[in-house]
Amino acid sequence: MEMMIERGERPDIFLYNSLIDEYCLQSRLHEAKKVFDLMVDRGCQPNAHSYSILIHGFCRKGKMYDALGLFRGMYHRGLEPDTVNYTTIMGGWCCLRKPLAALELLNEMRERGQKPDLMTYSILLEGLCKKKYLNRAMSLFQEMEECGLHPDIVAYTILIEGTCITGKLDAAREVFNNLSTKDLQPNDRTYTILIKGLCKKGLLVEANGFLERMEERGCPQMVQLTMSLFKDFLGIMRQ
Repeated sequence: MEMMIERGERPDIFLYNSLIDEYCLQSRLHEAKKVFDLMVDRGCQPNAHSYSILIHGFCRKGKMYDALGLFRGMYHRGLEPDTVNYTTIMGGWCCLRKPLAALELLNEMRERGQKPDLMTYSILLEGLCKKKYLNRAMSLFQEMEECGLHPDIVAYTILIEGTCITGKLDAAREVFNNLSTKDLQPNDRTYTILIKGLCKKGLLVEANGFLERMEERGCPQMVQLTMSLFKDFLGIMRQ
């Protein structure tokens, strides 16, 4: 890059973005930001993709205030953050176990005419469930359906995990049983979460029933899950 500039050549937006992306992938955020600033100084205006790359890099490392500074800076350059930008910031907050901050951004993006997509909702659901905000997660799930989005098996599995984390196994069973009405098939992770949830409550017979259903499906994680089942059983016996 420096050699090109010394020769009087002008790197284009594609080259700048590629270099920023490479630095972010290597977690060299300081260098990535320097390239971003150099691009601006050289009169090459960053586009939405430039911001997306750098915002994602900062979010991935938990540097939310740097990410938010860039995010807000988009407006000053006449760029409107899109669903991807908003979802990236929400994911950063959720990774820091601050889903309520992410929910505030959800309201903001709606006010600015940006529509949350399935990825947006899934990230928020996972953040809420991990913090045991199950009621908020259930409301968000319902809202997603009311907006015309069709939750996939990933979203349902997140909700099942949330119900298991909070010990609400009746709700977990209900969500699981609803999968067939939505033409969705549980995957390995869906079964794993439900089986572990049942084991922690001492419901080993029921857990074994789901384990057998997995075996009928030919799940490749059978050995691993069987070991997990026994570990949970031993943990219960020691209590």
